[in-house]
Amino acid sequence: MSKKVDLDYNPFSEPPKAVMEYCNVCNAEHLQYEDGDLMDCIIYHRLHKEPKDVKKAREEKIEIWDIKTKSWIKKKEFYSVK
Repeated sequence: MSKKVDLDYNPFSEPPKAVMEYCNVCNAEHLQYEDGDLMDCIIYHRLHKEPKDVKKAREEKIEIWDIKTKSWIKKKEFYSVK
């Protein structure tokens, strides 16, 4: 007896499911996706544990390519102009 297979179903078309679990890498409970890797820990750390002065210093370094002027400008300036 053969099993009927749905050929239209694609398991890769669905987004991964997020689950709150204890992480033994960073010793915290945070969202972990099915394919879980260190990015989950980095995202959790940046959103919840990173000091505000460190985050501000990191954000100030980000530059965005401005197509009109064809030059790199600071993220803060880019969004304040528009």
